[in-house]
Amino acid sequence: MFRPLSERALFFVFLPFLIPAVITVIGIFVFLVVESYPAVQHFGLMSFFKPGAWSPAGSEVSLVPMLAGTFACSLFALVISIPLGVMAAGYIEFFAPPWVATTLSRLVELTAAIPSVVYGVWGLVTLVPLVGKVSAPGTSLVTGTVVLAMMLLPTIVMQVRLEFFHTSRSLRRASVSAGLHPFAAFSKIHLPNAKQGIANAATLSFGRALGETIALMMVTGNVPVLPENVFSSIRTLTANIALEMGYALGEHRSALFMSGFLLMVVVTTVMIGSQVVGGALRRSQK
Repeated sequence: MFRPLSERALFFVFLPFLIPAVITVIGIFVFLVVESYPAVQHFGLMSFFKPGAWSPAGSEVSLVPMLAGTFACSLFALVISIPLGVMAAGYIEFFAPPWVATTLSRLVELTAAIPSVVYGVWGLVTLVPLVGKVSAPGTSLVTGTVVLAMMLLPTIVMQVRLEFFHTSRSLRRASVSAGLHPFAAFSKIHLPNAKQGIANAATLSFGRALGETIALMMVTGNVPVLPENVFSSIRTLTANIALEMGYALGEHRSALFMSGFLLMVVVTTVMIGSQVVGGALRRSQK
């Protein structure tokens, strides 16, 4: 008779697959530290974090404008995509007729597979001229936010819908038996029970948003200054690396690796924070 493996046995089964992943992550961090060290030695560590401009040729290497642009674009995109994604997932899972739910699910899966460069081209051709009519030139924080929100939305819908499917199976019959209106059951039962999955979806989407490059590079203007408003042109950390790595030399090249190191630190912090929040949510549900 088959006996399920214990947690300790499963750990040793999957250990050979975990070791290369851990070594890879540690290796990336070590590589970025080694490559960034010449710039830190030349410019000083605090030069990267004090307000200023990005001009390595002029001995100015402030990453604050790119860090602000990265966080602003990512957070605004999440503010748009998370509520829309949760509502869309709830409609597909609980309210839509079967044929509508199937059709919408296929469309969501299709849009999730669209390459980011296609979103960038669409934003450049469609959104930039529209925003430019309000405030020229149109390549701006708000344009990048809308494009990024559209990129994140399909992934959020799929993740949250899967969470609804797993958390609602034991609760759906109970809510029907209690005579609850479908919307009341969704808002008071299914949605609160899926909060951990929604938090996980938001965290993963935030990590993806922080690392997005090509689409934002096409629609944000790539100006390394602090944004004054939503119509200001910005540059993200990833775009900073992609734009200048091809010709950078010496301390300039090393400073770009510092951009990558800072991005890795931010993403790692977000992932660790998600584990802490997820653990707190699990404890609150017990």
